[in-house]
Amino acid sequence: MELKILMLVMILGHLSLSFALIVFQIGKEKSHTLWPSTLAKLLQVVAWALLYAAQSHPGSILAQIGSCGLLTGLAVDAGAMWLWARRPDWPRVILPLLFALILLVVALPTLLAMPGAAALGLALGVAMLCVAAGLALFPDWVQATALRRVLAVCIIGIALCIAINAFLDWRNGRADQLMTLNTVVSLYLFALMNGFGMLLLTREEQESDLTRLATIDPLSGVPNRRGFFNALAPWMALARRPGQPTSIIVLDLDHFKRIKENYGHAVGELVIRTMVEIGQRQLRDSDLIGRLGGEEFAILLPRTDVADAVVVAERIRNAIMAAPVKTERAVIYTTASFGLTTIRADDDAVALFKRADEARLQAKKLGGNRVAEAAPGAEMAF
Repeated sequence: MELKILMLVMILGHLSLSFALIVFQIGKEKSHTLWPSTLAKLLQVVAWALLYAAQSHPGSILAQIGSCGLLTGLAVDAGAMWLWARRPDWPRVILPLLFALILLVVALPTLLAMPGAAALGLALGVAMLCVAAGLALFPDWVQATALRRVLAVCIIGIALCIAINAFLDWRNGRADQLMTLNTVVSLYLFALMNGFGMLLLTREEQESDLTRLATIDPLSGVPNRRGFFNALAPWMALARRPGQPTSIIVLDLDHFKRIKENYGHAVGELVIRTMVEIGQRQLRDSDLIGRLGGEEFAILLPRTDVADAVVVAERIRNAIMAAPVKTERAVIYTTASFGLTTIRADDDAVALFKRADEARLQAKKLGGNRVAEAAPGAEMAF
């Protein structure tokens, strides 16, 4: 009776998880992980219903069909976890494992011809699929969030408990049914961990994407104004201490408005992306380029004085001139004007960028396609 009650709990629990997953997705873009997870829960509802019915019909085929259905549902659950972890190759791993486990469940009672062999085979199959789900969370362990680590450890721990308990029940002759109480309780914990864990992981991922979109320019893939100023803040604080200087370059593309008017918005976007790629190739890993808006960009050069910053700006200027943008309609040659300065101890962001921008405007007045230094008398044209 206790086992049948637990099976009813599993049916109702998986229905509740399916409902929660469906409600969570209403009005949102279709998730590539939550819908498979929902399907997995519904498959397990059917499987548990068959296993429940098999308790009243011993020796019927319902037990085997329910067992295969349960393994299939858990395999889809594992596949959804692999999809969440950006592993589209999951069918090549999960599907062969599923077929092998179904054969194990069907063949093991015949091979062992001992009481409890069917329960042992099913429990081992369930444990292996739980392990497969947990392993999806282990890659990039160092960079993983605390939620991801906790879920991975708990899921693997549940899988081990299922396997150990099933083996002990079989060895001690206590596994006289297809499903033991220990296995059902462990699967109940796995269902909670997997279902609510998937919801929490998806929510965490969405919040991370929103945070990233708030600081990253979607066109160029580099920090936007907000992201660049966030990265600049610690270097502004360090400028108040003695040490190596940090420089800032502000630049914009010459005659960019004319390019958009003559060739269209799409070509303008292509020019922006090309300029960013060129700039990134000329910078160190520690340097940072950001898009302030339109065709205006800023470059952060840590531990770089004005003289070295001029060299970097010149290198980027020459690279832009040497790399025309090829479109279907024309080959577009672009140039850029640069203004640069170093961060001073008494600077705030407004004063710093005003100084660099004034140098950039001075480069524009001189005809563009040149580098100008912000310090009085240090203006440079090439």
